[in-house]
Amino acid sequence: MNKVEFQNSETIVNLCRAFLLESQNGARYKFMEEKTNKEKYCYLTQMVKKASDRCFQEAKVFYNLIEENITDSSIELECNDVYPFRKATLAEDFLYSADEASLARDEIYPDYARVAKEEGYIEIANKFEFMYQIKDCLYMEMIEIAKRLENNKLYKETKSIKWKCDNCGYENKGKEAWQKCPFCDFEQGHVIVKIPKKEQVEE
Repeated sequence: MNKVEFQNSETIVNLCRAFLLESQNGARYKFMEEKTNKEKYCYLTQMVKKASDRCFQEAKVFYNLIEENITDSSIELECNDVYPFRKATLAEDFLYSADEASLARDEIYPDYARVAKEEGYIEIANKFEFMYQIKDCLYMEMIEIAKRLENNKLYKETKSIKWKCDNCGYENKGKEAWQKCPFCDFEQGHVIVKIPKKEQVEE
């Protein structure tokens, strides 16, 4: 790689944008973690904590690609982007997260990958393309929780399914999860929320 050319490329700017985007997402999920914890949705707290950790790891990948391929000891990159701030309920937070994941999957990262390929940075283009799958999985999680919260059906189903306590592993079938685990007495918020696989949704 010609590091001088890379330092003046559109790809390095897109790496910076990706780093900022995932850093912001990581912080936003940390704030959501506080909300889910306050509302005693313990399993959702773990879910968004994991999402936050993953976002920061993704941001680190993009940061490292910049750091490893610049010629100067430090540079300043200007990114003229807009970062929205929204006052939202917990259900709206999950819906916004789904929308963000969908936009990143369908528009942002495909555009970054295209530019990287055009500029000859195939390895970086591949990293951007890997984000399609990562964001698709995130979208499936976030949209499912958003719908369930919005309809007050986080722990309700139309047919009997197997529910599992994330704390002790106790399982039982029913249309609705227990209010308190019969074995360990942990509250309903510790019950695992099953996310349907993409194939099941498409069917």
